[in-house]
Amino acid sequence: MVRTRAHGASPDLSFDALAPTTTQGDLIYHDGSDNVRLARGTAAQVLAMNSGATAPEWVGVTAFAGRRDATGQVWVTGAYTTATFDVEEGDVDGAGSTWFVHTTGTATAPRDGWYTFSGTLSCPGIDAGELVRLAIFVNGVETKTGGDFIAGAAGQTVKAHISATLLLAATNTVTLQLIHNEGANQTQAEFGANAWFSGAQIR
Repeated sequence: MVRTRAHGASPDLSFDALAPTTTQGDLIYHDGSDNVRLARGTAAQVLAMNSGATAPEWVGVTAFAGRRDATGQVWVTGAYTTATFDVEEGDVDGAGSTWFVHTTGTATAPRDGWYTFSGTLSCPGIDAGELVRLAIFVNGVETKTGGDFIAGAAGQTVKAHISATLLLAATNTVTLQLIHNEGANQTQAEFGANAWFSGAQIR
C-alpha cells in the first residue's frame, strides 16, 4: 500500500506524526517488524550493535590507565612478574563500574570485544648487557611478547614498551608482566617510576 499525505500537509509534519521518537536525540531503527525508537544515550556513549547483532545500542567508554608514581617494585630474576601500579589515572567500563585493579595490575574484560593495551616500564640500574622483556598475559597465559631491551652500560635505565590488540571474551583477565635475566636468584627493586599500563575497548 502506498501511503499518501493529505492535500496541502507538510511532509515534515506527516513524518513527525508517524515517527516513534519522543525526545531530542532519539533514533529510529527497524526491529524486523516495525520502525521503533532507540532512546538517546548519555554523554560520551557511542552507538554499537548488541551482542546478538540484532539491534543498535548505546555503550559507554571502556578504558583504564594505571601509573607507577614514585616507588619501585620488587621482581625476581628469570621469572615473569606482574606489574602493579600505585596510581589509577582512570577506570570506567561503560556501565558505571570499574574493570582494572591497579594494586594487582589486573584488568578484567567487562564484555566480549576487541581491546587495545599499552604498557611502558622503566628499569633503572641493571647491568651492561642484561635484557628486559615485557609481555601481555591473558588468563595467565603469555599472549603477546615484546622485543628485548638490552642495557648498553652498567647502571643504565632501560625503558621497555609493548602494545597489543586482542579479541577478548567477557571476564578474560589481562596483565602486563616483565622478565629479566640479571643474575640467577637475585631480587631487584627495579620497576621504576613513570611506568604505565592502559587499555580500552575499541569495538
